[in-house]
Amino acid sequence: MEQAPKPVEAAKPKSKTMWIVAAVIIIIIVVAGVYFAFYYAAAPAYAVSILDDNACAPSAVACKYDPASITIPAGQTVTWKNNGNAPHTIHSCTSANNPTTQACPTMNTGAAASVNIASSTLNNGQTFPFKFDSAGTYNYYCDIHRWMTATVVVT
Repeated sequence: MEQAPKPVEAAKPKSKTMWIVAAVIIIIIVVAGVYFAFYYAAAPAYAVSILDDNACAPSAVACKYDPASITIPAGQTVTWKNNGNAPHTIHSCTSANNPTTQACPTMNTGAAASVNIASSTLNNGQTFPFKFDSAGTYNYYCDIHRWMTATVVVT
């Protein structure tokens, strides 16, 4: 004789504890994701590349800061990177650096006049970051190649 199939049991309701645990895990993952997204969010990158043609003669157009002028909001950092082969520096056009008129045809004024930017010598691949806290126009030059000049405008 054949046995009659067993009746299908109704699905048992999931325990409340399992749903609570699942909800807590999901909440933790979402909160952790939001935290890491804000905590590790990179500030806008403001970069200036230092370029040269190895010789870096006064007439060399390849010997320059790129871009020659960059505009950033106050409180941000500009990072210069020497992508050339010659050594270079970043010096502000302030009396503290005692620049020539060739290096600084326009000296920094206002808030920028009291900010002294003076990097060490940067060789290929080296970087120099500087944070600009106050609005102003910051003219700068290379102390090794004094015809190399550029500007950071802070708004």
